[in-house]
Amino acid sequence: MSECRDSNQPSQQFISMMTLKTKLSLILIPLVVLPIILLGKLSYDHVVKITTKTALGPMPVVLGQVHQELQFHLEMARATINHLSKSNQIKYLLIENKADRDSALLVHQEPLSVLFTSYMEVYPEYYDIQVLLSNGDEVMRFSRTQMNKIEMRRNSNIPYFAQIQQSTSPDIEVIFLSPSPTQVEPMFIIVKKIFFDNFLDNRVDQESATLRGYLLITIRPTFLSNHVGIGKISENGYLLVTDGSGQILYHPRRLTIANILHDHFVEWLQRIQQGNLFLTNFNHTPMYVQGKQLHDNLYLFAVLPETDVLAAGQWLRIVFAIGILGGLILTPILLFFVLNYLVIKPVQVLARASREIGAGNLEIQLPLRPEDEIGALYYCFNQMVKRLRAALTQIEQANSELEEKVQLRTLTLEQLNNELKVERQKADAANLAKSEFIANISHELRTPLNGILGMAELILNSPLRELQQRQLRLIYESGEMLLVIINDLLDVSKFEAGKMKLDLGPFNLLSAIEDAITLLRPKTAEKPLQLELRTSPQIPKQLTGDKNRLRQIILNLLSNSIKFTEHGSVTLEVKLERLEEDEADFKFAVIDTGIGIPADELPNLFNKFHQVDAKTNRKYGGTGLGLFICHQLVHLMHGKIGVQTELGKGSTFWFTLTLPVVIEQTLPMTEPLSLLEPVDEISVVETQAPVEVISTASLPKIHVLLVEDDRINQMVAEMMLNELGCQVSIANHGQEAIDLTAHHDYDLVFMDIHMPVLDGYTAVRSIRQSETNTGKRLLIIAMTANALASDRDKCLAEGMNDVLIKPVSKMVLSKMMKKWLGNKFHPILKAQY
Repeated sequence: MSECRDSNQPSQQFISMMTLKTKLSLILIPLVVLPIILLGKLSYDHVVKITTKTALGPMPVVLGQVHQELQFHLEMARATINHLSKSNQIKYLLIENKADRDSALLVHQEPLSVLFTSYMEVYPEYYDIQVLLSNGDEVMRFSRTQMNKIEMRRNSNIPYFAQIQQSTSPDIEVIFLSPSPTQVEPMFIIVKKIFFDNFLDNRVDQESATLRGYLLITIRPTFLSNHVGIGKISENGYLLVTDGSGQILYHPRRLTIANILHDHFVEWLQRIQQGNLFLTNFNHTPMYVQGKQLHDNLYLFAVLPETDVLAAGQWLRIVFAIGILGGLILTPILLFFVLNYLVIKPVQVLARASREIGAGNLEIQLPLRPEDEIGALYYCFNQMVKRLRAALTQIEQANSELEEKVQLRTLTLEQLNNELKVERQKADAANLAKSEFIANISHELRTPLNGILGMAELILNSPLRELQQRQLRLIYESGEMLLVIINDLLDVSKFEAGKMKLDLGPFNLLSAIEDAITLLRPKTAEKPLQLELRTSPQIPKQLTGDKNRLRQIILNLLSNSIKFTEHGSVTLEVKLERLEEDEADFKFAVIDTGIGIPADELPNLFNKFHQVDAKTNRKYGGTGLGLFICHQLVHLMHGKIGVQTELGKGSTFWFTLTLPVVIEQTLPMTEPLSLLEPVDEISVVETQAPVEVISTASLPKIHVLLVEDDRINQMVAEMMLNELGCQVSIANHGQEAIDLTAHHDYDLVFMDIHMPVLDGYTAVRSIRQSETNTGKRLLIIAMTANALASDRDKCLAEGMNDVLIKPVSKMVLSKMMKKWLGNKFHPILKAQY
């Protein structure tokens, strides 16, 4: 919003700098000018319409005259050719036998010459009269150029006979011949088909009769040339004759005779049927066009350029334009003077008086004016000045009293602020001390826990009586519970200090889920409880996220459901809700058939140290931190978490996450897991299952250096490593580790961090420095009770290969050594409890 205000500031400043005179002019002048422009535009359009209508008025008249004349000549030609076709002299010329036909030509030449001459004299536009056989051979021709003489022809086909043959007309056909290099003028050809079987009988049944020949009359349409230019309208107008396909047959401008009106002709034919005069773009020039139909396949058009039409009323349009322009110039000037006299000057007087008041002169008074709006404004202004003088006196008195109160209040607020700063510093220091205390106490508790759990595990793997084994197992499980509480307190401390961070990296989602189920399988075995897993098909193999924290969320929710469910089932559903190229949406749900949660407890369920009631706490145990940590971790991963429950019937804890996809590859599944049907339990390695003992007597032992200052932890780690088949050397601090690694070759070093004489960080830096020119790199694994992510990062940055967090079990030691030593390490694992 601030950016929007900043971007508008220049325009607002510009408007504020404008005078009232300018603002009123900018507002009122358009209100007056726009109607003048609109009125001028309407008047101008009306003038153009009238002049256009006047200019185009004669065009339909001329077209009608030409069309009427053409129709008259064509009708007369039809009548003539129809009469001639009934003449017996014509029929004698079409006898099939050539000898008889030649004799008939000699006998009837003179009567036919007289007959044709009479028609030529009556109709001066007739040019030729021809008789053709059915195959196109010309029998005779009577031409105007050779009056009183009939030309006898023999087998001389005429060039346009193909058009005659293509005619579908059963009687008389009209053909138009365009001008050509050999033919200067256009021609109308009137064709009559001659049918007869008995030439003495004029009644012919055309369906059963035989076509014997054709009678042709050629007409020169000189009237077309007479009207070229449409002189009554414009010297640039002209007439067009086209056929039904849009082919231009006649055009007075020879350059465009070959044009075809493909783009316009359909529109032209529609306008002809409507009888409208229309404007179109013809030959890249706006033209007015109107047309009529001459014959079945012939059309006559009159064409007039738009420029000629507009030129007719040009002087009138100029007069109107000058008048409109004058009105646009004079109107704002008159309006300006009127506004200046009636409004601007009185407002300027008021503005000067206001500036005087702003400068502190409250004695000013405006002059009296007539009782109009400005006069009323002047009167109110004078009254306001009087009230201001009275109010100013009162304000001065109130200010003196207020200043005294403000001084007293300021001193009080300063004292309160100082006290608040001190209290805040105390609170920050207490919070920091609390976080440091929890981190330190976590470290101090992990060190003895490492000895307790390690020694318990070692003794459990030795031959014991059943009662002793149960007692030691109770010690071991209690130590594990204490470790969970310590981890939860450390996580809470991280959240409160704002230091909880995610360790993002690629991981396999189903693998992480299987790890969680593997750890919880022994707990479900103690109850008549079924642990199920349901997953969506097509889950991506590789995702990006914090695998350990996701597994922690799943472990906490599953452990919570198993704890509060005595019988039935606990189900983990993993649903793939959306899969795209670079990310996927998941919904995780833990469904149990346990005791459920009262509705009034739901608002505080995810709060720190919250438990449903005291009876539940005594029966099931717990610190009330698990759900709080789940809630914080899900929100840290930008997800959502919630619960649906019904008292006595069970609960469903769910959370959603969006995880980036690393590799676009779906997880192959021989039988997809349904979200609706329960699947078989996942086969995992039980933590209590016996492990086969592998004999490695003939294999070389792994030489391990254990750097540890605590005597108990030394004993526990040494025993575990010995049971794994390792040869162990011990260093009590960092300096001893440096000396031993300088004179002995070790396969692996387990390095504690906090030690007397020389700590682990300094020892590792010294060892790495000594390796600079040797080309060797000793495997060093940190083994520390510091569980913070920053401590792990520091260990790796100092040159250590990996980190183990105390307490450490023998299984964890074995996995770490297998990870770094590979096939060189062959552990000897005794049966576990």
